[in-house]
Amino acid sequence: MLRGILIASLLFGGALSAGGIAHAQTPNPTATERPLSPREAEKSISPPITPPIEGRPIPDLDKVLSGIKTSDGFAFLHGERRWVIDEIQLIHDRLVRLAAQPHFQPPRLPEVTDEAYRKGLSDIQSQIDRYQETESDPKATETDKVQAQIKLVDLTRQRARLDLSYENSKNSIAQLSAYTELISSEKNLNDDNNRAEHYLALVDDAISRMLVTDEKTSDFRLWMGGTFALLIALVIGGFFSLAWNQNIVRNAIFTNDRGLQFVTLFALIIAIILFGMMNILEGRELSALLGGLSGYILGRSNLGSRSEPAPAHDGPA
Repeated sequence: MLRGILIASLLFGGALSAGGIAHAQTPNPTATERPLSPREAEKSISPPITPPIEGRPIPDLDKVLSGIKTSDGFAFLHGERRWVIDEIQLIHDRLVRLAAQPHFQPPRLPEVTDEAYRKGLSDIQSQIDRYQETESDPKATETDKVQAQIKLVDLTRQRARLDLSYENSKNSIAQLSAYTELISSEKNLNDDNNRAEHYLALVDDAISRMLVTDEKTSDFRLWMGGTFALLIALVIGGFFSLAWNQNIVRNAIFTNDRGLQFVTLFALIIAIILFGMMNILEGRELSALLGGLSGYILGRSNLGSRSEPAPAHDGPA
């Protein structure tokens, strides 16, 4: 009867602990897979699910968390949350600095390319050289010299206007480029800010889901532990009640080492099952220990090992 109680406790406790392990390890990898560290899991993500934030790739949180343990998952999410909050603050500061800059769009002036400027300047300079020769020529008439002087004044004005147009064109291009870069920077920062806030929401959601899962696992372990403790109390109470009421059972147990074996094996069974429910022992380790104890108990059984005495036959001497 003692061995039957122990074997029944082993079978029930093994099934209960196996259910606890399966419930507790639902979001985690199987026991045959080596858990990845947060850094290894992050590096294994390719490609990211969203565009990078400030050049940093954004990992797939579900894939990362499925490859690491719960404690490492909380540490990974804590680091990601701190990073994204700091990144949002940096983006906000940069947006404030950009908002303080002038935002009026400069007028677009006619563009004067370097080639057009050099060609126009060369033409004007060649005309100036020609009229200067006319002005200094002793053979030229007074009328030609006066006309040459008038042309020189006009060509000087044309060169000044060309220089001014070229300078204004360069300034206009630079101002338009700065304005375009300002608008583009603000757009990129706003996009990064939106992606960062979205990623922060994903991280918070992942933390919430992990907390809910961990809470459910804790509740499951609490209920199973309480149920198992109650059943063990019932079994032990019934056993000692039977031993107290029947002298034959009490003498068979307490006059030798069977009582000590019963208490020791029952304590081992309780410890192994609780270790399994607390996820300290994995499924294969738990199965090996429970199987070893079952084999030990059945191996020491003497049921059927002794042959029953042959019945006596009445007959003539």
